[in-house]
Amino acid sequence: MSASSGAGDSDDVQSRLSGTSSALQTLLRRLGNGMEDLLPNASGRARMKELLSYLKEHGNDAKQMEALTELCEVLSMGQEEILIGFNVDSFLPVLVELLNAEHNPEIMLLSCRAITHMLEVLPKSAAKVVTSGAVPIFCQRLLNIEFIDVAEQSLLAIHKLSVEHPEPIMKANGLSAVLTFIDFFDINTQRTAVMTAANICRNMSADSFVYVADMLQNLTFLLSNPDQKIVESSCICFSRLVDSFAKSSTQLEQISSHGALLRLLSLLRPGDRESRGFDLTTGTYTLVVKTLAICCRGSSSIAISLLKENIVQTVFHIIRKEDEKLGGNALITAVAVHRPMEQLLHTLMLANELLPPLRTDDRVTQFVRDISHGTDMTQDLYGVEGSLSQLNNFVEQNPGVLVEYSQLLYPILVDISVTIVNDAMRITCFSAVAKLLASLKSDELYNVVNGSQLLGYISGFIATGKPSIAGLALMVAEMLLQKLPEKLAPHFAREGIVHEVNRLCSKELAVPDKAMDALLDHARHFQASQLHTGSAAAACANSDKLLEKASLIAKRLDAGELEVLKDLRDLFSTARETPSCYQILTSGLAASLLSWLLQRVPGRLMAFVKAFCMKSPEQEDVPLQLLVSKFNESLSLAESFPIVMSDATGDITAGIKLLAQPLKIRLVRDAGESSIADYGNNVVLIEPLATIKAVHDFLWPKVSQGSDDSEHSSPAMGAAGFEDRSEERRLLDHEDEIDGDEDEDEDEPPADITRPTPARPNQQGGDSTAGTEKVQALSFFANGRKVAFKCPIIQAVGGSTSDSQSLFNIRQVWDQVHTITYRSLQPEEVSASPSLADAQAKLQFATSTVLLSSEDAVYSMLVEECEFADASMSADTKLMLRTLRALSVINNQWELMSDGQPTHPRSPMIKTSEFVNVKLSWKLMRQLQDPLMLCTSSLPSWCSELAENCGFLFPLECREFFTSCTAFGISRALHSLQHRVQGSSSSDRPSEVRISRIQREKIRVSRARILPSAMRALELYASHRSILEVEYFGEAGTGLGPTLEFFTLVSQALQNSKLALWRDSNSTRGEGEGGAAVTAPDDGLGEAPAQAETIRGFHEICILRCSSCTTVSFPRCERHSTLLTKHHEDGAASCHKCEETRVCGGGACQHCKGSDSMAMEWWMLSDEEATYLHSAFPSYQQAIDHILLQCPECRSVNFPGTEQNLIVNRGGKMTSQSGRVMHEVDYRAVTRHVSNSCSHLPLLKVPVRLAAEECEAVARLVSKTPEAEEGVDEATQARQTQTYVVAPYGLFPAPLQPDKESAMLPCFLFLGRLVGKALLDQRNLDLPLSPAFFKKMVGQELTFQDLGTIDPKLYQTLKKMKEAMKTRETNPTCELLIDSCRVEDLCLDMTCPGYPDVLLVPEGNQVPVTDTNLHEYVEAVVQKVMGEGVEKQFEQFKRGFDEVFPMRHLRVFSPEELELHVRGDIEKWDADTLRAAIQPDHGYSEGSLPVLYLINVMSSMDKSERRLLMRFLTGSPTLPAGGIRRLNPRLTVVRKEAEAPLTADDYLPSVMTCANYLKLPEYSSEEILRKQLFTAMREGQLCFLLS
Repeated sequence: MSASSGAGDSDDVQSRLSGTSSALQTLLRRLGNGMEDLLPNASGRARMKELLSYLKEHGNDAKQMEALTELCEVLSMGQEEILIGFNVDSFLPVLVELLNAEHNPEIMLLSCRAITHMLEVLPKSAAKVVTSGAVPIFCQRLLNIEFIDVAEQSLLAIHKLSVEHPEPIMKANGLSAVLTFIDFFDINTQRTAVMTAANICRNMSADSFVYVADMLQNLTFLLSNPDQKIVESSCICFSRLVDSFAKSSTQLEQISSHGALLRLLSLLRPGDRESRGFDLTTGTYTLVVKTLAICCRGSSSIAISLLKENIVQTVFHIIRKEDEKLGGNALITAVAVHRPMEQLLHTLMLANELLPPLRTDDRVTQFVRDISHGTDMTQDLYGVEGSLSQLNNFVEQNPGVLVEYSQLLYPILVDISVTIVNDAMRITCFSAVAKLLASLKSDELYNVVNGSQLLGYISGFIATGKPSIAGLALMVAEMLLQKLPEKLAPHFAREGIVHEVNRLCSKELAVPDKAMDALLDHARHFQASQLHTGSAAAACANSDKLLEKASLIAKRLDAGELEVLKDLRDLFSTARETPSCYQILTSGLAASLLSWLLQRVPGRLMAFVKAFCMKSPEQEDVPLQLLVSKFNESLSLAESFPIVMSDATGDITAGIKLLAQPLKIRLVRDAGESSIADYGNNVVLIEPLATIKAVHDFLWPKVSQGSDDSEHSSPAMGAAGFEDRSEERRLLDHEDEIDGDEDEDEDEPPADITRPTPARPNQQGGDSTAGTEKVQALSFFANGRKVAFKCPIIQAVGGSTSDSQSLFNIRQVWDQVHTITYRSLQPEEVSASPSLADAQAKLQFATSTVLLSSEDAVYSMLVEECEFADASMSADTKLMLRTLRALSVINNQWELMSDGQPTHPRSPMIKTSEFVNVKLSWKLMRQLQDPLMLCTSSLPSWCSELAENCGFLFPLECREFFTSCTAFGISRALHSLQHRVQGSSSSDRPSEVRISRIQREKIRVSRARILPSAMRALELYASHRSILEVEYFGEAGTGLGPTLEFFTLVSQALQNSKLALWRDSNSTRGEGEGGAAVTAPDDGLGEAPAQAETIRGFHEICILRCSSCTTVSFPRCERHSTLLTKHHEDGAASCHKCEETRVCGGGACQHCKGSDSMAMEWWMLSDEEATYLHSAFPSYQQAIDHILLQCPECRSVNFPGTEQNLIVNRGGKMTSQSGRVMHEVDYRAVTRHVSNSCSHLPLLKVPVRLAAEECEAVARLVSKTPEAEEGVDEATQARQTQTYVVAPYGLFPAPLQPDKESAMLPCFLFLGRLVGKALLDQRNLDLPLSPAFFKKMVGQELTFQDLGTIDPKLYQTLKKMKEAMKTRETNPTCELLIDSCRVEDLCLDMTCPGYPDVLLVPEGNQVPVTDTNLHEYVEAVVQKVMGEGVEKQFEQFKRGFDEVFPMRHLRVFSPEELELHVRGDIEKWDADTLRAAIQPDHGYSEGSLPVLYLINVMSSMDKSERRLLMRFLTGSPTLPAGGIRRLNPRLTVVRKEAEAPLTADDYLPSVMTCANYLKLPEYSSEEILRKQLFTAMREGQLCFLLS
């Protein structure tokens, strides 16, 4: 946070500069590298002058070489801030002159290197280098290569200059210089040369083409280079050349004269990948498409040449890409969700430019100009001058081109035109459709139009009323009706075009608008000429028989007829003409069908299922599929949900860059507040993603009157790096770090499960209040409303809920100074916080009652309230949403209405993908890609309403992205967004700004106590948005692999039968049935053997401390040079190798001479603290009084102090060596706790007297002292033969038993945290939860049939009881029999089956089940098993889950989808799948025999072997959703070299689990590979070591 006032700015700047210089000098002195001479002080400047004089001594090569060498070292090691006094103007002319010292190549090389270093460390010197005449010399050194080192250094200098100064290099013949002898250099230098050429080609002027012409052939040749980076840089060269000369057809044709565009086209073809061996990155792929599109637009001859090369098929592939097997709605969905928008835009532009432009017509052409303001519609339709005749002649002579285009591209373009939401892309897409239709002959035209939904879409476009979209649709409609008046007239009436044109003509403008006036005039002309009363189209509209039939069916539905289903089915039969979207909306059919479905009439829903799920022989599709498809199209035409963007250009990276800039905030005291100070005189610069809590922690010490700053200093302030200056603060976000590198903290040591590292004294203790959370003392208000404590600043000052279609101008937020008011927290505000009861009420699930009637369950879901608060939603839109929702419920839950047992996974009548609405999916994805709208929580309300209530409208990936953007916090949202757009931009200079780094918190756990460790870890970290990383005591491995195994081991530990958490088939069968205990999960791996493990970096040592003077001595064994660490039963301590030095308490103190005052203690001392103790001990003192900090439980000791000196104990106060009282924020970072259960304990202050001799001995001997051991308790040893739950149908909570409630409920609280954290961090759990459990998680009610997925035997028994009772109801005189047995003969009592301690009624074990209470028994059993008996477990689970993120966000998923995300994918592997998933590298290729052997072995594995292999490779036995191809990082196989005398067959494979890296020796046969791989799989488990 930086605060600035109106005066004193210049003084402040000077003080900052001097402070920076001083800090740098101090830092460099500590580094000890002599760099302080480089600072702009007197000695540094004198040395620079001396070097300059040496350089000017011509003829003295030795002096010049010495000066150049030192100058290169200075420039290579310096920084711009350090070299602020370096005189470029003095050195540069001399260095340029030395570039021509051809008599001494070393001088030329060093002078060139000095200039290169200068460009790197002083970027502003580039302009001076250009004007100094160095560029022609560099180019000459490349064109006349005499010394390869000089040439390479010259190339590097040109490369650095080319970034900002391409034109001078171009005019110095730089392009020829870098490319002429490119083959002389190594591959890395070649890459630099082509990258330099790409920079030179940027923004070229018209007169610069002469410098390029001679190099076009060289550039074209580079497109065939086998190196991917060279090829991609060459693509960038041509892209920039085409951009520069886009308006000159002559120059474009010259660029393509050597076959460059044909080679670019081959890079887009999938068939050429085998010969290339690589795929272009997404950004380069988009760039190539854009290049071809611009060339086709600029030159008809280029378009013709590409058409001859079958570019239509290539464009078809670009749109389909990896979705080759998809078609119809699934294809368009994939295009909408997967494709980068920029790539699709250029693809549509390319498709449009391949067609001949429209013929000009004065009236129509003027109309296009009037409505095309702000768009490229005129150029899209009419092209460049002279292109008509050439393309027209070509397609007339080659009619097969248009036929191929209409078969491949036309259907996709029509579908994309209605689903796309970007107006520019829609105009380009529809322009291509218009040009194709204008080029086709009449007979071909009707076949093309009649086989598509074009006319229905035209009706919808006209209904939008947008001048550009509606006008283009009107123009196409007019053209079609002119060509085919008789054939298309009925279609115009049926699709509602006549109605929409008439409606548009009746519109009157309140405010004059040129574009709307032109639209209305054109519509009225169209109406008068072709849609008048006597026209064929108008006549058809007045006698629409299909509309009348649909209206009649709607009336019969309103009357409640059951027989009407047959007519409704026939209406949506492919054998007949189905109603259009216009007819569906106009006839009232949708409203009547919805009302008919919601009315509860016995047998009605089952009749609907039977009518619409059966397919007749003459039908291609199930009737329900056609019904859903039509209703979805109607929704697409009816909806008008706005996309509210913060940037008119739709540039995603622009918003990300903006979030890296601070906001201007004025913190003003509330007018009625007097107890705290006012800070309103300062304008504070605050990072947009900083929270109000961070502002509070910064502000409170400044405004609290009469308060000691140390009492209110926030732990977060020290951790975030606040710098205490009177008039300047800069505040960073505490949850979401700004502009950081994700791997920044990889080298930090991990914490045990109690604490992140590095910790600070104020976090772990230092006094009795240490380690406590900062209590809120202030309330904040922005824009008249109270702001939450965790609310980001950008959300507080820039939030908006506007759903208007105008752009949300959030960018103004950065230009204004915003006022945030603060006041003391009022007592009523504290008391107004939710009570515990309220909080518990919110934690409960919707209901704990199990619905015994399946029909009740279906109707409950159908009539569930689905209210939409979005004001922009029309009545037709709400109607279609509710109707589709009802059809989706019936489609998914139809099995509940049958008598059979439900299947898992569910079997819907039609694929759920048929319900996906591509247009809405596209809109949602586009809306979510605006980072500013995400950060301000300003998404339109329809986004969340549709996602939560109508999630079936969106594909899975879309809902996943929505959840990551809205449920996981701003940090994760921005990270997902940046990851999604990374590499997809074709920008010349993509942004390097990265924000919202996700923090990583490392913990260390014990394998021997995995479950207690995990419970403690998640108790501390579940609510953190950071990524949790795990490592194990005594193991070197860290990162992704150990973390995945941690979640796997914890999942298996939770299945321990002794915990009694789950329904267990072993326990319910009883011992008499011979059920064998399961000793491990199905991958054959249990827990690690219980054993003592070392605690890395810590030593448990014996010390003696005087009770009088506090002098501390460290007993040691001189024979073995070690401190004493061995315990004895009599309380003594000795060396771990001998007992010669044996110490116990007592004895006289050598300092105070006190008798028997030396007491023996045990300290846990870390290597870090021992080293610091010696290095920070004052060198001029023999002993000091000190106060150390010690944990009372794990006994770890920490020595407070600065980086230079230990603190001194003066009167019980911690002071510096100079006497200044030290506060906790002044300490260096201290070490962590050792124990895994003491983070909540404050550190004790222990006064000690330390001697320099003793501290030196500790530092010297600690490295030879054995590390502390982690003990193995008796409980852990007893668990060696633990058994696991047998749950073949999935894990479901056992009914709660009163005597086990206190032990079970904390486990379910932990389970909720575990599942939530696994979903947040994208970790899989090896936890086979039952389908019913996932139904509860997504908010669905359980029914009686769900018991069949929990306990099928119990379900069948209870079902027979229900059937028997139903038979008794119909025939009261018959005997109630179950499997021919009387109820009394079953010997049942009123207890839960399998759980005799769970009573169904008071004293139920004494109450037998009879005919009279059988109904009560059945209902009570169901409620105990799935309802009230597991209610508390689910409440605790939800409570734990909500600590991570709210469980309500899971409602967008189905139970099956959620299970896939929690458990991961279990797929069968075939050779094709594995070839696509495995990436050979470093010695292997796709054809290498060991790789082929590996694929054969993996494809033959069974399920348990696949699990074992994946656990060996990744740490987790399951795969991410999507299978092995979705592994991130990708599975890489590299060659493992053998060392003589051993051969490759003697080695086992090894892995790097963090990178999914398999090191595979080059085995001689497949059999040996199988043997060695299986050995490694089985033996290389449960430990992470170096390989």
